[in-house]
Amino acid sequence: MAAKKDFMTPEAMEEFRKETNKESQRDKHGNVVKGKIDSVHEAKVEEYIRQHRTWRESVPIFRTTEYWQLRADYYPYIKQSDTYDDFFIRGISCHPRLSEYPGCKNVIRDYFQCRDANRVLQLLNTCVPLREQMTACINVVFVKNHMKGDQKFNANRETYFASQQEKRITKLVDHVQSSRDHQKSLQD
Repeated sequence: MAAKKDFMTPEAMEEFRKETNKESQRDKHGNVVKGKIDSVHEAKVEEYIRQHRTWRESVPIFRTTEYWQLRADYYPYIKQSDTYDDFFIRGISCHPRLSEYPGCKNVIRDYFQCRDANRVLQLLNTCVPLREQMTACINVVFVKNHMKGDQKFNANRETYFASQQEKRITKLVDHVQSSRDHQKSLQD
């Protein structure tokens, strides 16, 4: 008879907690940089929050919600994204790595900190303004990269389309010639 294994032991539960800890998972994949805080940036954000606080600061649940809302309002990425006609990301469902978007590292880090700090308040969509700012920042990066690519393409646009047309004509002539040769071989 096989020995019954107890899955509720303290060691098993500790291992389960380690495996399901989102913070350690993101740290492992490089999404959050541990222990690195930009003190100049933090001072600017805290100063902005201090200047724009309202009566909600004295109410416990509203205090947290207002803090993260003001922290999201500090970033200009939604306004920047709205200035462009193009957009590449629809919705607010992306989870980027910091290494992929170095220009957006502060807002990405703030979003993940908000998400980790407010597990219960996520039901009230506490972190959605930060996620929208994060997505808008990434959209700005996509739009700028796309514009650079368009500039490179438009510089050689005429020669590109001329070579494409020449290739199509050559292919068509080759096809006509091969079908004519095939038809001639069938007649013989």
